[in-house]
Amino acid sequence: MVAALFLSGCSSSPSVTPESYGARAGEEGAKYWKQQNPGQVASAESAGVYCASMSEDGGKQYGWTINEILQASDSCGIWFTTEMFRK
Repeated sequence: MVAALFLSGCSSSPSVTPESYGARAGEEGAKYWKQQNPGQVASAESAGVYCASMSEDGGKQYGWTINEILQASDSCGIWFTTEMFRK
């Protein structure tokens, strides 16, 4: 569900980069997680699966290379973690 909401918001932006896509995916994913699971922290495994999936979706949507997909995934992980521990 988060993926569908996120992807619909990104599709109108013509200047999406792997880093910006990943950052937004990570931040939005962590916000959604915190909203649905108050007081709990997502596991590294679940965050990794989420970021890999979102990055793969971005790669398909924007025709990215494998390196760009990996950049998006790295960015997602950084921003997911940042948002998860933001007060």
